[in-house]
Amino acid sequence: MIDTHAHLFMCKETPEQLVSKAKLAGIRRIIQIAVDFDSNQTVLDMAAEFPELEATVGIHPLSPDDFDKVADLEGLLTQYPSICAVGETGLDRKYSDDVVAQEKAFRQQIELALAFDKPVVIHNRQADEDCHRILLDYPTIRAVFHCFSSDMDFITDLMDKLPKADLMVSFTGMITFSKRGKVIEAVRSLPLDRLMIETDCPYLTPKLYMPNKNQPAYVGQVANKIADVRDLRLSEVIEATSSNAIRFFGLKETV
Repeated sequence: MIDTHAHLFMCKETPEQLVSKAKLAGIRRIIQIAVDFDSNQTVLDMAAEFPELEATVGIHPLSPDDFDKVADLEGLLTQYPSICAVGETGLDRKYSDDVVAQEKAFRQQIELALAFDKPVVIHNRQADEDCHRILLDYPTIRAVFHCFSSDMDFITDLMDKLPKADLMVSFTGMITFSKRGKVIEAVRSLPLDRLMIETDCPYLTPKLYMPNKNQPAYVGQVANKIADVRDLRLSEVIEATSSNAIRFFGLKETV
């Protein structure tokens, strides 16, 4: 399995402990997602130390103090060609009303990703309408909606209107708490070649492991839930989501 969205630098356990537990649980790769300028360098340094880790660079929409440093990402993307994506970036309308600045930083990061031929990791919280509008301006974007919480109409309309884009959806432990609803319908109905799994650790712990803090070793519960909802063998879900992650992020097949 591949955990496509993790923040090990926010976890209490050491990276050595987290990687060791993940490997025992069958996790072969963990994509560490940066959220601000300091964590950009942190995830790059950790990826250099642990072959199981990959790194992104980006400025989260709730890191407004670093919006003026978005242009500096170009230097990191030039210096570290192994960076697998730009993000996480995007829009957050729940915890911020800084609409104009968020959109500017989001667009800047999309344009950097396109210039360096990298995918974009999108944070979209209660901002479907604006996110939809912005993405229509980038018809060849490669993007994953992490911790997907929108409905089917949102994603299928984007897929229809952006036929040359590479749009993916990633699910977290949130789905393990639900038996029905819009997100479960997306789990059930989206093409399997559009799906990936993630923890977003240390947040969004799957139901089985509550009240512990989340970690990559728990991502199998997300795969289990997808298999259950879609009436598939777990091995099918693991094979599909891992293949999707390898292709989408341009990962090497083996560590």
